[in-house]
Amino acid sequence: MNFGVDKDSSLIDTSVLPNDIFTRVDDDFFSIVKALAGDSVFNILRIQLINSARKLLSTPDVFAFFQIESEETDKIKAESCFKSKTGQYFVKPGIQTSLSYLIKLLNQKLKEELTLNENNETRDTFISNEFIDKHPLLKSLIRWYQQNDSENNNKANRFLMMFIDNVVFNLTQSSNNFRYTESIKKFAICLYIFGGKQCYEFVRLNMPGSIPHLSTLGDLINKSNMTLTETEFKFDSLQKFQSGFGFCSEDTTGVIPKVEYDSSTNSFIGFTTRIVDGIPLMKHYQADTFDDF
Repeated sequence: MNFGVDKDSSLIDTSVLPNDIFTRVDDDFFSIVKALAGDSVFNILRIQLINSARKLLSTPDVFAFFQIESEETDKIKAESCFKSKTGQYFVKPGIQTSLSYLIKLLNQKLKEELTLNENNETRDTFISNEFIDKHPLLKSLIRWYQQNDSENNNKANRFLMMFIDNVVFNLTQSSNNFRYTESIKKFAICLYIFGGKQCYEFVRLNMPGSIPHLSTLGDLINKSNMTLTETEFKFDSLQKFQSGFGFCSEDTTGVIPKVEYDSSTNSFIGFTTRIVDGIPLMKHYQADTFDDF
């Protein structure tokens, strides 16, 4: 017996197949088989547990199981095959044609989906001049990158390019998936130290995806051993940079004076501290019991 399937699918109309045919399994798939190929093909596929379109296309010979001598297959053989006087079984032509038609439909549908996906990928990666003209920012960015497309300019504008790339990348993600490079994290810490909380939040809220949330920034500061403690002067850290400049900043967020407890240093902050050798005394207001006040 020859159960080969004609591969010519030029006249196949795949509109009879649902768009989700390759995700259907079991009864959802078998209902389509019944409608397009009939009950006999349905029974042949069901007994072999070929319960999806992808399984069917991956099966080299659907009728091979007829060679098995079994009570389970005898009934289907009697319905679907002619038995010769020599004991050989031949699948009825109508069943072969129905299965061939179904496989042609599925193969053609698969080709169409692959072609559609390729076209979508090509469309997504191709940016037309018309699209660029509609977005002045994109047009300006392309022109700027073209003007700075050299090694010297890349070095001079390295941080700016990284900043733009990071912002644009985050804008394509949900806010829960924002990511920041190490350079952006360091920039955020500097901005918070020099500009204060209000300045930092003003930049973050008006430039979404540019710098981390304050809670994330707090974690970065704690992990980087740069936690700011009241009255602490980091002279050792200043020596590492070998700089002749010093910086002081005040975030001016404490509009209403109040005393707070700093759990990291086990001390109260907000009091006027004592001066020793011209330097405020750190952790002066520590108390383990009420009697220490």
